[in-house]
Amino acid sequence: MALTRVFSLLIALIAALLPVGGVHARAAAQPDPSVISALRSERFYAAPGQTTLDAAGVARVKQAVKDSPTPVYLVVTGDMGSAQTSNQYLAEIANAMGSTGVYGLLSGRHFAAGSLGQTGLSRGEAGRLASEAASEHRGQPADGLVSFVDSVNVASGQRPSTASSALTYGFLGVLLILVVGGFFYVRASRRRRARDEQRQLQELKQGVEEDVTRLGEDIAALDLDLKNPKVDPAAKDDYVRALDSYDRAKAATQSARTSEDMEQVTHALEDGRYYMVAVRARQAGEPVPERRPPCFFNPQHGPSVRDVLWAPMGGQAREVPACAADAERVEHGADPEARMVEVAGQRRPYWEAGPQWAPYAGGYYAGYGGFGMLNSILIGTAIGSMWGGGFGGMGYGTVDHGGGFGDFGGGGGFGDFGGGGGFGDFGGGDF
Repeated sequence: MALTRVFSLLIALIAALLPVGGVHARAAAQPDPSVISALRSERFYAAPGQTTLDAAGVARVKQAVKDSPTPVYLVVTGDMGSAQTSNQYLAEIANAMGSTGVYGLLSGRHFAAGSLGQTGLSRGEAGRLASEAASEHRGQPADGLVSFVDSVNVASGQRPSTASSALTYGFLGVLLILVVGGFFYVRASRRRRARDEQRQLQELKQGVEEDVTRLGEDIAALDLDLKNPKVDPAAKDDYVRALDSYDRAKAATQSARTSEDMEQVTHALEDGRYYMVAVRARQAGEPVPERRPPCFFNPQHGPSVRDVLWAPMGGQAREVPACAADAERVEHGADPEARMVEVAGQRRPYWEAGPQWAPYAGGYYAGYGGFGMLNSILIGTAIGSMWGGGFGGMGYGTVDHGGGFGDFGGGGGFGDFGGGGGFGDFGGGDF
């Protein structure tokens, strides 16, 4: 009887204690309405009695939460005494909020976190990030919370990591330097090329003007009186054609703006030289000679009389058209009287003056195989390479110049709770 009575009292005592303990435990884990209100308005709450964060730290963390594109809710309280209590309290907060996001609780020095809904984080990742933040910023809870917020955004794809950002900005910086440097290099190159082209054009134009002047002087030296009835009419016609050619050459020189324009000039000069030969022949009562290419060595010499075997310096021997005087010189082993032109302050034969002189030669020899003929003379030589690979293509141009973290609630961090079913696993650590 006594034993039954003792047993009944023990059962009553246990029955009395269990509800009270359950109520107290649950009461300790239930968030105050003011906490939920603060989280909904600012996504941050710091309990009045907490001493973990100072005013500056509160401001920093609050700003980080405000700027976060991923919804992060942080609560800072005094020490709740155990990780289990903290985890339960954080789960109650998340369930009371019911909003998708990442939730974190700093209780004294212990930090726990988890996620609710589709936040972009994998299961348990919020707890792992909380553990890493606490480990990396031990003794600096404000820095750790800010780092945690940044890590959440990186993991959810809302923001590049600090390392990635540094690499990205570094790459962009290098790219910007290359772009700017390339811009100025291209601009400087274009200016330099423009200056070179302008200088080359002036040199070319000066050389062409010398040919035009020389033709005018040679025509004047014919001293043909067009009014004299005794002069052969055919000679008068050729003389007029020579004057017309001279006028065309002079006008084309004045209007020339590019090296290519000089082809028209020397084509007119070649015409004028031939008509001069025709006038002399008619005046002397001799038959007009067949029209041949100008003397290769110096087109000012007029039409050639025959071809001679000649080799430029470093090149192979080729047959070239030559005037009588130059043909004799070459055949006797002497140097021909070359047409010398100005190139960067030096005088040299026109065929060594660079590709800007290609139109000059092309105008003289356009009717006699043009560049193809010159290419056959100069191909395979150092001189020929200066003409842009030869004349066969009829092209020409100008020269270019931390540790100590415990596992809470089974460890592994919070789970994803797409249906609003509440937290599962918890994760975190101590600052």
